[in-house]
Amino acid sequence: MDFGDMTPIFGEVEAVWSAPSTTPLEPFLFRVHGLQNDPSGLRIIVTDFQSNTFEAIRTRHQLEDMWIYRLNKGGPS
Repeated sequence: MDFGDMTPIFGEVEAVWSAPSTTPLEPFLFRVHGLQNDPSGLRIIVTDFQSNTFEAIRTRHQLEDMWIYRLNKGGPS
C-alpha cells in the first residue's frame, strides 16, 4: 500500500462532547494525505481553527492493526 501519490482528502466532521456539556463545539475540518518521505504513511490533521488542532501520523502497519482490531471487536466494516 503506497500513499505517497495519494490525492489529499478534505472533509468536515461534526464533533460531539464525550460527556454532557452546554458549550457547543465548532465544526472540525480534516485533511488526510500521504507522506512525501514515507509513502507507507498517512498524516491526519483535524482542526476547528479556534483552539483545537490534532495531528496523527499512521503507518500502513498501524492502519492494518486498527482494521484487524475493529474486525475482532465486531465493528462495522
